[in-house]
Amino acid sequence: MVCVAVAGASSGVGKVIADAVAAGNKHEYIILSRNPSAEPKTVQVDYSDIDGLAAMLDKYQVDTVISALSLATDEAGQNQANLIEAAKRASSTNRFIPSEYGSRWNPESLPPMPAYRGKLKAIGALEDSSLEFTAVHNSFFMDYLGVPHIPTAMPYAPNVFIDLDNKFAAIPGDGTAYFVATHTRDVGRFVVALLDLKKWERIHTIHGSRQTVLEAVKLAEELTGSKFTVVHDSLEKLEKGEITLTPTALKMYEGNDQAIGLLTQQLSVFGGWLAEGRMDMDISLNSLNKEFPDVESLTWRNIVETYLKK
Repeated sequence: MVCVAVAGASSGVGKVIADAVAAGNKHEYIILSRNPSAEPKTVQVDYSDIDGLAAMLDKYQVDTVISALSLATDEAGQNQANLIEAAKRASSTNRFIPSEYGSRWNPESLPPMPAYRGKLKAIGALEDSSLEFTAVHNSFFMDYLGVPHIPTAMPYAPNVFIDLDNKFAAIPGDGTAYFVATHTRDVGRFVVALLDLKKWERIHTIHGSRQTVLEAVKLAEELTGSKFTVVHDSLEKLEKGEITLTPTALKMYEGNDQAIGLLTQQLSVFGGWLAEGRMDMDISLNSLNKEFPDVESLTWRNIVETYLKK
């Protein structure tokens, strides 16, 4: 048993990780929060105070820090960098999981986004330390395919690409590129299982399903017995920042042109990555699914079958 500190646990991946730690009832844990809370496990922190963070880690004898901090801004990326520096200074802390939880990225061709600058900064800081660390890669979050039929802790979870309710598919590119999708629930469970490994690799992978979008649509058609309306968005269209939104997503943000515009902008980037095969990964690389076969992960088939039971 060790003491674990989870940062960024108010929602999303951090929340499911914290919930999984609590449900496992195997490790002591604390939740790091910038805001005060009456929750007994929550510790208020100031991410700009590195010495204070280090003292807090030692006070609670934190062995492992799990970061799920949002890296949406450069300031957020600096918060994680400060937490890493604090973990380096704390005598009790030996391990660190940075906020990754996505696809593998190439340092030579990083997208111009704060999240990737934050990830690059974190890996550099961890490599320049004696901390044992690992980056957890799960590629695309299956939550975005499963909403609203599978519960999600993601605070911002529009339906994308395949709309089961409306039998509609908006496919980036020709749909033949493979992509990996993993539900956040399973990310939480596997990350907690990872705590029991005596040795970490620099990368560990998690997966729910690996398939092409065309294969995913075909399976949905077979299981539902319905023919889907299929629209393809070319790479040229995606590169212009344009993409077809599903009817469910449009209904979710009906009347909110700003939200629709933001979703279109973000999704066109991810759609381009998917079409280019950048949402695929080697699911055999240090696979936690293989390491922990008793931890079952949601698949796309599970999502569709759950939809049919509603």
